[in-house]
Amino acid sequence: MRAKVNCSLDEVKLKQGCVDRGKEFVTHPGDGVYFPSTTPRMTQTNEEWVAGDNSVSISLGVVFYTDYNRQQARIHRCNCLLRRFVITPAQPGDSSIKDLLKQAAGFSIAALKRKFRGYNAPPGSF
Repeated sequence: MRAKVNCSLDEVKLKQGCVDRGKEFVTHPGDGVYFPSTTPRMTQTNEEWVAGDNSVSISLGVVFYTDYNRQQARIHRCNCLLRRFVITPAQPGDSSIKDLLKQAAGFSIAALKRKFRGYNAPPGSF
């Protein structure tokens, strides 16, 4: 039996530092914006735009997992652990050797979480 994973957006917290460093995209009906799956993002609708007859605004997020996305996620997972130990890690892409080591460590971290915490990764993420 698989452990239930809480995927509620109530648990998602976007840090103010991410908002401050963010880039705003003004879009119009029919426009789209691509974000890598490991990028924090937020959607905001201007209330003036959805007024009167145009009272519906829909934002759709579709996640595609590729080998590259999975590798990046493992590096970010390892960087997160390093930060907990007050270590400032190199960013993905700064060192190919460090990236390879972090990918292996990130994979191991997820495997340990699956084994000891009942963690189930989203479909396609590994």
